[in-house]
Amino acid sequence: MAREPDGRTLKADGGDPTPESRLMRRWVVAFVVLLMLVAVAGLAVYLYDLSWKRKVEAKLAEFRAAGQPVTWEEVLAARRMPPDEENSALVMLKAFERMHEPQTGVEEQLVDATLSGTPDGRRRSDKTRQLVGAYLERNAEALKVIESAQGRAPGSYPLELDGAPWQTLVPHASGVRRAERLRGVAAVYHAEGGERLGAVKDLILGRTLAASLGERMLLIEAMVRVSCNAFWVESLQRVMALCVLPSEDVRMLRQLAMKEQADFSMIEAWHSERVTALAAVGDPVAFASDYGGMDALWRLYAWVPSLQERDALFLCGVMDQLVVTASLAPRQRLLEARALWRRVQGAQSKGVWRTPVSFMVAPALARAHGEEVKMQAQLDLARVALALEEWRLGHGRWPGSLDELVPGLLEAVPDDPFSEGKLCYLHTPTGVVAYSIGPDGKDDRGVSEHQASPVDRDFYGAPTWDISFRLLDPERRGIGQTTFAEDAKSAGLSVEDLEDAGFTREELGALGFTQADFAATGRVP
Repeated sequence: MAREPDGRTLKADGGDPTPESRLMRRWVVAFVVLLMLVAVAGLAVYLYDLSWKRKVEAKLAEFRAAGQPVTWEEVLAARRMPPDEENSALVMLKAFERMHEPQTGVEEQLVDATLSGTPDGRRRSDKTRQLVGAYLERNAEALKVIESAQGRAPGSYPLELDGAPWQTLVPHASGVRRAERLRGVAAVYHAEGGERLGAVKDLILGRTLAASLGERMLLIEAMVRVSCNAFWVESLQRVMALCVLPSEDVRMLRQLAMKEQADFSMIEAWHSERVTALAAVGDPVAFASDYGGMDALWRLYAWVPSLQERDALFLCGVMDQLVVTASLAPRQRLLEARALWRRVQGAQSKGVWRTPVSFMVAPALARAHGEEVKMQAQLDLARVALALEEWRLGHGRWPGSLDELVPGLLEAVPDDPFSEGKLCYLHTPTGVVAYSIGPDGKDDRGVSEHQASPVDRDFYGAPTWDISFRLLDPERRGIGQTTFAEDAKSAGLSVEDLEDAGFTREELGALGFTQADFAATGRVP
């Protein structure tokens, strides 16, 4: 056998290459072709992934051109921080440090019940007022600090940065809620004692608390403000069931409710939440380690080309729509939001794997949006109720319909965001009620959550009651008094709870409990 200079093996007679050499050549050609195909495929995947990345970059550039934040640093830089001496938020932080919680479970439940229950105009028992009064006395210094914040500029609370945007701590959130509850309890306590000026002052402080959250709120701060407004409306309803406020105070409170509606906006909250969600898409493994685990699956998610970018663009689309709906009237906002969630659910039904971070984030956004629309209905009802009271003070009677309040006291009768009509109005045997039919879309004739039967209290579905504001006839306000037994039962306290807190049976008997109450415990006297 001889070899050519190029390495080919020839037969002894100088013929063609052997079969082995031809097979080797085929394998080499196949390998080269395979490498070329892999390279082409890799380039195609790279260019495909790059095209999606450029779409995301173009979207972010669009946000930045519109003056909207794209990074967490930009979110923080946009938070308005007035000088320390003018910032009401910093004053509130001092108040939070001075607040005390109820000392016992009995006291806590009685304090919570102060802002709940159907306002029937009766003052609470002397024993309940004694326990609630002791709670307020321990918090007198905190209430004074809150009062000192009046007249200061709305600002921003300092945040505690702890790594990724979703790990940012908002320690003031619980403080604002506790302070709003404290302020509401104080307002009702003063109204029960006939201290109308004190009750009105506490209601004004509630608006100061809400304003201290500023304009550029994170989503969690916006939800705190929503809950504060719910507390405020509830305490206003309780105060107006206990006493008759002067016309000028009623007018001023109505203006405060109007100002809160004008000042409240979810737009900045959705902007900041979009930045948080996009950061989660960009670092899914870190996000998953905080919310759910399964690191291996999220590493695969980060590796699959264009998956993160698709998720990011889907989230941007959801957030864009939320920003648009935030500037609409509540009813239109609700309709647009419902259409948006149907779209989200439709996308998820095609495969959660397509937009997994969106799947984790979207349900919380839906709940937030629903609570915000409900709050708008509550503030509308507060405005209507205050207009009704102002009308009654001027005319000596309740108006026959809400239309009589227009245009003197209301620009127009507010729409009910949960129906196709206006807010409803009824005369009752004890006064009047203004109401929205609520999220279930069913007119329950003004029956509120507190009046609903236990069967209707389905905490796992849509509420089966209306959102209402009841006003009693003036002669029914602050008349009569409950017993401590009634207060305890409305607060969900049993005889066992009271005995465990140190009440003797003799004391409980003197406070209105009967032998039947004691027999129901099963304890031997």
